[in-house]
Amino acid sequence: MALACGRTALAFAMTAVVAVTLQGCADSDKGAPSTMTTTSTMTTTFACPDKHIPWPQTGSPPITCQSLEDVTKEAKAFLKSNSPPWDTVNYESLEEGILGPTVSMSLAARDVFPWAEDVPKDIWLNYVLPYANVNEPRVDWRTLLSGKVGPVVQNPLYQAKDIAEVVSVVNDQLWSVVRPEAEIVFKGGQTPLIYDPMSVIDYGFASCTGISIMLVDALRSVGVPARIAGTPAWHGNVSDGNHNWVEVWLGPGKGLHDESWSFLEGKPAGANESLSNPCDKWFCNPGHFNKTMAFSPQFDRSSNTTVYPMAWDLENMNIPGVNRTDYYNALCQPCGKSQAVNTIVV
Repeated sequence: MALACGRTALAFAMTAVVAVTLQGCADSDKGAPSTMTTTSTMTTTFACPDKHIPWPQTGSPPITCQSLEDVTKEAKAFLKSNSPPWDTVNYESLEEGILGPTVSMSLAARDVFPWAEDVPKDIWLNYVLPYANVNEPRVDWRTLLSGKVGPVVQNPLYQAKDIAEVVSVVNDQLWSVVRPEAEIVFKGGQTPLIYDPMSVIDYGFASCTGISIMLVDALRSVGVPARIAGTPAWHGNVSDGNHNWVEVWLGPGKGLHDESWSFLEGKPAGANESLSNPCDKWFCNPGHFNKTMAFSPQFDRSSNTTVYPMAWDLENMNIPGVNRTDYYNALCQPCGKSQAVNTIVV
């Protein structure tokens, strides 16, 4: 029985993948979906059975297989059990709206894009699957962004080879691809008025938080684990300003400081930045990281040891967080001489 479509075709139809759920090349005899999930980075000796998801693991074999049905149930349960209080009270509306596309398209991206197959389950659950970063308005950004960003990183003429290349290409092109009439630009002081992707696209501008959330969501839409990071107060002093940027998961030991994570800003907030050089960010220097604390959010609220303090809503303690202060002190203290602090307000 012949298969009627392939991995590349689905990259152009990510908005339709909701119905397919996984790489579902139609069985030309019966019209039923037929899925064969393999991993492009591992030998096909370790291919999973039909309708199963491969998860990387240490040891042999290098992957473990989980049925699509079980993964879907687990993903839905994870989102529900870890949703913040304001989502819990409206969860029925979320289930009727964005949660279906959230789960199915997150799984579809994992199947379509080869770099996504190397992402461990715990990282995927926290930094690819979630429908939101912090307390931004809940919108169906994944359907829109997957359709816009997917063809940028995978098309008949070009295929990004790894996560670092995906980040570079997406950060370069995202801001005009989603808004061809006029590229999205940085404009300070917009949070919490304009910081969800739909508002940023509509208005054409955002401050550092909105720019960062837009880039995080765009990367998640093509299977790349990403999260915002930032400080609510330079030097621990709110009057010195605040800032947010983006962290990207590159894989064990592939990030900075022997970690899995590296960082950069969305292009409108910081052009010509790389994942490999911490010192090419204007804020990564001893002048900024002097008594400054930095944090990232995570979705799992059962394993966090701190919260993510939102500069625009400091009394809100409902976003689980990761303390990133030591990471940024280690990376930014060696970056040249102390520089004057530029205040940025979210």
